[in-house]
Amino acid sequence: METTTTANEQTAIASYEQKTPICTKEPVPDTILQMVPPAFLSNYKNPCWYEKNLPTTRWISADALNITKNNAHSQILRCLPYFMIAGMPKCGTTDLFRRLTSHPDLAGDKLRKEPHWWTRKRFNADVLNGMDPFLYYLRYFNYGAQTIAADTAKVAAGTFHYKVVGEASASTFWDNSAWKCLSENNASRSEPDFVTAHYIKHLLPNIKVIVVFRNPTQRLYSDYMYFVRNTSREQFYIKANKTVASFRECVEKYSLRSCAYRKWDGGIRINIGIYHVYLRDWLKVFNRKQILILRLEDYHQNLRDNLRKVFKFLKFRPLTAHDENLIVRKEPANTRRESKAKLGDMMEATRKLLDNFYRPHNEQLAALIGDDSYRWNTDNKKN
Repeated sequence: METTTTANEQTAIASYEQKTPICTKEPVPDTILQMVPPAFLSNYKNPCWYEKNLPTTRWISADALNITKNNAHSQILRCLPYFMIAGMPKCGTTDLFRRLTSHPDLAGDKLRKEPHWWTRKRFNADVLNGMDPFLYYLRYFNYGAQTIAADTAKVAAGTFHYKVVGEASASTFWDNSAWKCLSENNASRSEPDFVTAHYIKHLLPNIKVIVVFRNPTQRLYSDYMYFVRNTSREQFYIKANKTVASFRECVEKYSLRSCAYRKWDGGIRINIGIYHVYLRDWLKVFNRKQILILRLEDYHQNLRDNLRKVFKFLKFRPLTAHDENLIVRKEPANTRRESKAKLGDMMEATRKLLDNFYRPHNEQLAALIGDDSYRWNTDNKKN
């Protein structure tokens, strides 16, 4: 069978690739490791601080200035995320984030999903349009900072403030394809010394990270069907077969880590499912207790218990039975489009191909986590 790509597929793939990093023209100098992290307020659970010099309205809206302004000191409250859902794509992160934003400990319900700042936007001069990259990121949390500041004004000085803000970008855990943009890395090498986790740790040493994994064979099919329009199960088989061969050629020449951090085009992002490579890098930077790992299969099977596990990890205050039920009973988010659902499951030949490819990587992941369920039973099509 020959590989063919329809015009619609090419358009969809090109559209996706335009969102990926981006050091080909006028890269933005990265200054994260040169920044002095803010002095976070000790009576706030969330990493927040007051900023003395009021920014222009280009950096923050007039409404935000009015609400977050501390009248006594002419300061505004700034906040960075207390937690982040860092991955993985097509692993239920949208659904989890929507449910989390319904918890009363979350500051406001206008938190944005998928800012992709750490992995993409901070490098893209076209996106930043002259704005300081860090101030661009802070904008995502303006509304949450407003909410926290409004609550602060209602209570006595020194009161501990429990509300937090968070973010969810499914690329944060795995996408380091812009690593050559970073001066800390040697662009002549085949793999990075510094990855996204290092930069997050510098600014947010106590961040809580949530990552959701899924059977990588199923994840890849879902990913492809989501991003590539007007395709078919047969096209997926052709492209998957070609990409598996290309990846194996890559690891014959370079390290597995090098190949995992490369950008794999054509709609088959096969590298994302090699979870253990990314998890090892994060565990070199963060304490294991700061990272909560979930399986999408478990999340679907027992939503309530998994949400309780997340709430406990984030040290959220207990919910009433009524409030918990409201969160649990919310409609699922980001399910497969009806037109794609009609295509059905992947071909059995494709499943066998991908199960064989991912099996040794799943075994390494299970050993790293210490949980055999992360091997996934490849004899069970629903895993």
